[in-house]
Amino acid sequence: MKTYVGFLLVFLVGCLATAEAAPATPRKATPKDTASPAKKKPGAVGVPCCQPGQAKPGAKSAPSASKSGKSAKTKKPASLPKERKASPMEERIRVLVDQIQVEANPLPARLKAMQDLGALRKNALPAVKVILYVLKTSKASALRQMATFALADIGGSHPLSMKGLIGALQDKNQGVRECAASALGNLRGDAKKALPALLKASQTKNNNLTAIVAWSLGNIGVLSPAVVKRLQSLRQSKDKKTAKNASIALKRLRSLEEERKAAAKRAKAAAAQKRAKAKRAEAAAAQKKAKAKKKSIEKKAERLPQKGKKVGPAKVQKRPTPRETSKR
Repeated sequence: MKTYVGFLLVFLVGCLATAEAAPATPRKATPKDTASPAKKKPGAVGVPCCQPGQAKPGAKSAPSASKSGKSAKTKKPASLPKERKASPMEERIRVLVDQIQVEANPLPARLKAMQDLGALRKNALPAVKVILYVLKTSKASALRQMATFALADIGGSHPLSMKGLIGALQDKNQGVRECAASALGNLRGDAKKALPALLKASQTKNNNLTAIVAWSLGNIGVLSPAVVKRLQSLRQSKDKKTAKNASIALKRLRSLEEERKAAAKRAKAAAAQKRAKAKRAEAAAAQKKAKAKKKSIEKKAERLPQKGKKVGPAKVQKRPTPRETSKR
């Protein structure tokens, strides 16, 4: 038994020695070996985690400028809106308004600024509110008088201007009231809304104001019963200037009314002439249309195949009888 065990040990040691001495044969690749290796998560053993500023493993890298050929567009930061530069006219109006508003300025300079502002006409419409404020609050009556003419020059038809001039007819200063009445008269037909205020202002004992109101009523040119009645009463005034202005205003209103009637007649005649011309044009067009229709019918008849004329039966000549021959 001992000999058998010893022999077995010797045999095993020999087998192991031969196995170590023999070269290792390559193993055939299996389908599992050819498959892509499994992705390992960052932070796993043997795989370093991405550092700040580095792309994560497996993430798609952005196309570089060299590959695409186009540089990445960067959004510009939103800039603040640029302030609009004032025009020379706006700058001039601002300077004049500043000169008028500063009470420390000398009165002649303020009056000159107000006059220059009125000379700008409709360009100075943005300054109407400033002028109205001066007209209501200024203590200088001369500046308020100049403000009335400035309002009339800039935009008398403007609602605010008309409201300011009508309010100036009730000013405490007599000169301001007279200037307001004169300014309304300069507006002519644009001052129709101020007629009630002017008629009320004419009921004063101030002859100078009534004379100016009479002139303004004639200059506005509205022939209403109330205006005619008031002018007729002013024409009988003891003040010569008031009576003269009232009579001139009545003549002017009557002449304007005659001109309006004549213009209405001319417009009526022109309208009748226009209608007659339109009727003649319609008749000519109808005649032309009838001629064209007749001509087209004739052309159609010419294109149709012409048929021969129908010939009736030939007349048979009778032979003369013996009696007819004997008579001959």
